[in-house]
Amino acid sequence: MHQCLNRIIVRVAGGEWIDPDRISFVKVLKHVRRSVLTQAKDAVSAVGSFLAMLENKARRKLDSGPRRHHTAPRVLKRPDSKYSPSVKKRQHGPTQRVPANVIILNPVMLH
Repeated sequence: MHQCLNRIIVRVAGGEWIDPDRISFVKVLKHVRRSVLTQAKDAVSAVGSFLAMLENKARRKLDSGPRRHHTAPRVLKRPDSKYSPSVKKRQHGPTQRVPANVIILNPVMLH
């Protein structure tokens, strides 16, 4: 807060070609406090009316009447992972076998 007020003082002093030390910090603090309170009061009423308008619009747009009953059971969008520890009813078979590779450390020189 102190740094913000000092920046305001420096900007005002720079625009008016005044030494920043000649501007009263307390006067700037009181003016900023009054301005913030006034804007907050106006903002609260503006936000309140804006939210009321959004609520009415959402009520009009989203109300599609009574919902019908679901006849089918709900389905999971993602199946259970086959690696999940909670899945115990399914036993998975062994993984696929891969033939062993032969690695030659000392290759024979063929001429």
